[in-house]
Amino acid sequence: MTRSTVWARTLALTAWCVLVSACASPAVAPAPVVSPADTARRVATARVAQSRTRRRVPLPAVLEAAVASPAAPAQDGLQGAWARVFLRANPGPFQYVAYEITARGDAGVMSHLRGMMGRRDAVIRTELVSRDRLRAVFAELKRVDAAGLLPPVKPVHLAKNVDDERRWPDRSRVPIYELSYRHGGIEKTVVVAAPYRAADPRYARFINVVRAAVIGRVGHIGYHGTTGAQGPGYLYVDSVPTATVKLDGVELPNKTPVLAFPARPGVHVVVLENKRKQLVRTFKVRIRAGRTTSLEVDLR
Repeated sequence: MTRSTVWARTLALTAWCVLVSACASPAVAPAPVVSPADTARRVATARVAQSRTRRRVPLPAVLEAAVASPAAPAQDGLQGAWARVFLRANPGPFQYVAYEITARGDAGVMSHLRGMMGRRDAVIRTELVSRDRLRAVFAELKRVDAAGLLPPVKPVHLAKNVDDERRWPDRSRVPIYELSYRHGGIEKTVVVAAPYRAADPRYARFINVVRAAVIGRVGHIGYHGTTGAQGPGYLYVDSVPTATVKLDGVELPNKTPVLAFPARPGVHVVVLENKRKQLVRTFKVRIRAGRTTSLEVDLR
C-alpha cells in the first residue's frame, strides 16, 4: 500500500467519524428571550385557569332550585308581581308599617318594615322565598279576590297640599291602609280607612293573607313603649356600619340592629365593634324599667 493510499483512507475515516458525531448530538437551539409582558400574560392565564377549577360558591337554596329548573319562572306568570299592605297612618306606636311580597328574578322577596316614633330610620327585615311559596301566596290572594278590590264608597279624606294632593295625614284616629296588588295583567291600589270595620270583607282578607305570609317568613318586629311598668327595660341599638354588640362585656347574639334586648334597670356599658373596618366605640346607657333606651350611632 502506497503512502498516498494510506493518507486517503485516513481522511475518509476522519470524515466518517465527524459525520457520525454530528448525527448523534443534535444542535441545541438557543433559549428564547421572554419579555416581561409575556411573563405577565402567562401568570394571568395560569391564575384564570386555577380560579376556574375552584369550587363554585353555592347560591341560597331558593335560587339553587330555580337554577335547576330555569323554565319555571316564565311559566308561572309571576314575573313582576307584587302584593303590599302599607299602614299609612296609625294611631298606635308605629308611625307606619308595611308588609311586601315581590317576585324578583328566579325567586321572591318578603319584607317587613316598621317606622317607629322617634326613630330616624325604619327597621326592615327581608328574606328570600321559593317560587313555590310565591305561587301558593298569590293563589290564596286570588281566592280572596284581590284582583276585585275597589276603592271604598266613602273615600279617605286626605290633607290638601299644593305640591302633593295625595299627601297622607301624619296622625289619624283610625288606621289608614294602602293596599297594592299586581298580578296577571291587573294592577291596582286602593286606600281604605279602618278596613276591619268596612262592609267589604276583601280588604281585611287581603291584609290577613299578606301579613301572615310575611310574618311567617321574616318574623315580628317588636315594640316596647314607655309604659313605666315594673320589670326589665329594653335596649335598641343600631349602627352604621353594622357591628357586634357587647353589653357589660357579654356579646349579644345578634349584630346591629338589636331591636329590643331585655336588660335590668340601671347603667350599662355598651361596646360596638366592626372588626373588618377596625371600628370600636364604647358608650354608657341607662336602662329604665318598662322603657326602651335607644342607641343609634355612626361609627365611621
